[in-house]
Order: sequence, then structure tokens, then C-alpha cells
Amino acid sequence: MIVVKSDGGFNYDSTDLAAIQYRLSKLNADRIVYITDSGQREHFEMVIAAAKKAGWLTNQRAEHMGFGVILG
Repeated sequence: MIVVKSDGGFNYDSTDLAAIQYRLSKLNADRIVYITDSGQREHFEMVIAAAKKAGWLTNQRAEHMGFGVILG
């Protein structure tokens, strides 16, 4: 998982991690569900695992629900 690219840019990993942190700290979410095509499964597994490792997800839940693939 890459949070900051070598050129200093950011990608979906970092913005999705920031979104989890915002939803937990500012919105007080107790459950976050990402509903996207199944092709995003690995990405969200990594992002959710990183949030758990950071200690952000303690009593809250985050999960991905895939529903097939878009355009193929």
C-alpha cells in the first residue's frame, strides 16, 4: 500500500484512509460500508487493514461490499 508517492503526490489509498479517519473522528461513525464493484475488494481490504493497524477502528466496523464489475 502506498500512502504518499515518491513525487510527493497522493493517491486513492491516502484519500480513502483520510476519509475513514474523518468519518470516525468528525462524524462519529460506528459503521462504514463501501459499496463498489468487486474489483475494488483488495484496495478496500488494504485500506481497512491500515486503519485497524493505526488503531482507528476499535469498536467501529468498516467493510467492503462488492456487487460484480463495472464495464465487464
